[in-house]
Amino acid sequence: MEQILLIIGLACLTHLWIVSEPTIVLREALGIGTADYGKHGKYVQAIIRLITCHQCLGFWFGFAVLQNLWLAAIVAVLASIISKITLPRL
Repeated sequence: MEQILLIIGLACLTHLWIVSEPTIVLREALGIGTADYGKHGKYVQAIIRLITCHQCLGFWFGFAVLQNLWLAAIVAVLASIISKITLPRL
């Protein structure tokens, strides 16, 4: 039961991290957006994915805390589902 709550908490933390004001300000200050993703190098693209993608960040949060690939994948998928439910449709 404790791990289930930890997985749900990490997924929620991932979502809150991506939609938080400091992360939005950081993206704007660095000029990072999904529209200009292809014009950066591969290392910058990896950083962009980490601060814009729920699945990428959720996986690494989950792996860092849980140290289990399967559970980290569950965190990533759950974070993606939370983002699709809560973020407005464009």
